[in-house]
Amino acid sequence: MVDYTLGSGITTLTGVVTAAYREQVLAMGWRCAPLGPPCARDGATLGAFRLEIDADTPALLATNDIYVAGTCVTADAA
Repeated sequence: MVDYTLGSGITTLTGVVTAAYREQVLAMGWRCAPLGPPCARDGATLGAFRLEIDADTPALLATNDIYVAGTCVTADAA
């Protein structure tokens, strides 16, 4: 995802995941911010977040063993 976004000029991603997984995302090393408090929806507690992607992102994630350069799988390779 990091390689694809950097190569495509994408600088921001948003997502909605379970509140527990959002806490993991926030701790991975991304430049990341929660978008409001978690809320209950259809029996699950969900939370939204925003990721900022830039040239420093690979190094930030590699520090926590989240990113390994060159491991991008494209749709053509899948």
